[in-house]
Amino acid sequence: MRLCKCGAIVERRCLACYPMPKHGKTTAQRGYDWKWTKLSRTVRNEQPLCPMCESEGLAVAATEVHHIKPIKQRPDLRLVRENLIALCARHHAEVERDGVPMTGG
Repeated sequence: MRLCKCGAIVERRCLACYPMPKHGKTTAQRGYDWKWTKLSRTVRNEQPLCPMCESEGLAVAATEVHHIKPIKQRPDLRLVRENLIALCARHHAEVERDGVPMTGG
């Protein structure tokens, strides 16, 4: 048992704060293993600010890494640096939702 950030006592995952994703797979099952974790950290260190926020005149930390060409379409580019761009959570969600075309960093 542990205490969630919302104050609930949970055994594993607080479904209120961390709902099950629509795909129903864990991050590891989707290919986000230790190699991805290491590369993602490297990308965010190389590009600490969200370029989309910078284009709006804002300085917002890039906390997530986006695959420019989706893994589903190009699984061979999953761990290729040129296919990755660091974004803030807001812009990553917008890009994922709207399919905004991206260019490499």
